[in-house]
Amino acid sequence: MGLPALAEDTVRGKANIVDGDTIDIAGVPIRLQGIDAPEQLQKCTGDGDQVTCGKLATNALARMIGSAPVTCVLLGQDK
Repeated sequence: MGLPALAEDTVRGKANIVDGDTIDIAGVPIRLQGIDAPEQLQKCTGDGDQVTCGKLATNALARMIGSAPVTCVLLGQDK
């Protein structure tokens, strides 16, 4: 199964990372389907200590995407 052909409901370009489950391509905010990550400034408690889990999730997505162009098929609007 390959990628769908590029269409009007497809956005391609450099992704700016908003947080661990949201990117922005050319001013279009895109929430990634199937991913639920903490917001960028969200903190979590781990072993009794506060952890900047939102920042960790944001950085992880940035590492995965790198500088490669991203193609997103838009499936609908987030509520």
